[in-house]
Amino acid sequence: MVAIDNITHITCEGSITKIHTIKSEDIIISKLLKYFEIELAEQGFIRANHNTIVNLSKIDSIQSGKKRRVTLDNGKEVNISRRKICNFRNNINKRI
Repeated sequence: MVAIDNITHITCEGSITKIHTIKSEDIIISKLLKYFEIELAEQGFIRANHNTIVNLSKIDSIQSGKKRRVTLDNGKEVNISRRKICNFRNNINKRI
């Protein structure tokens, strides 16, 4: 098990989900991303694109414009889809 505070983001390829942590340790689970999106929504996780949800408390910076992406505390970058950017900004503003 991993503490929620240690999770930076979660990605999915098919039915294989990777939980990415602060220490860059990936945990592989055979569950759909939708399961994690529902379970972790109240803990501050939000969908960034089709195959990634991000822990809002681990965002270091956000870049808008043509290259919509966030930089996480561990230096990794995650693209934000065009359709998710407004919801993403609104949730970040609520957290601040």
